[in-house]
Amino acid sequence: MKKIVVIGAFISLHSGTVVLSVDQARSRRYALDPLGDGIYAITAPIGFKRGEVFAYDGPLPKNLLLELEVKDTANEDSNLKDMDIAQLLVLAGSAHGLSFHPRTGKKKVIEAIEEARAKEREAEYAKSKSERITFLESLGEDASLDELAELELLKKS
Repeated sequence: MKKIVVIGAFISLHSGTVVLSVDQARSRRYALDPLGDGIYAITAPIGFKRGEVFAYDGPLPKNLLLELEVKDTANEDSNLKDMDIAQLLVLAGSAHGLSFHPRTGKKKVIEAIEEARAKEREAEYAKSKSERITFLESLGEDASLDELAELELLKKS
């Protein structure tokens, strides 16, 4: 999960899982499904005002990135190991689209979540690489020598 600090005036989240304080959850109870230990699945859009802090796991729309300060938790893998199997199953389903039999072992679920996260990072990198190639190609004759060299390296890798 990522620690989120709202620095813009207001943000709205439509899916994912959040860790909220009792007061934060109380005012949003209409749009949350409690999963235990202060963790909630978002079932309808919820909003947060400037200064609010919460933990979040799910898709973050790019347009919100200027409104948030996102901090990865200290060690994502150790956090998985600290979760119980019920929390892991919820995280696997809500954040990564994975489904398991309820009696699946904790180690297997953690491995699958880590693999899904690695694939998501690879896909993110491939998308940003593709966008950079498209941009550099669009420069055409206006591209500098450095940009042309970067384009060649990106195409080779």
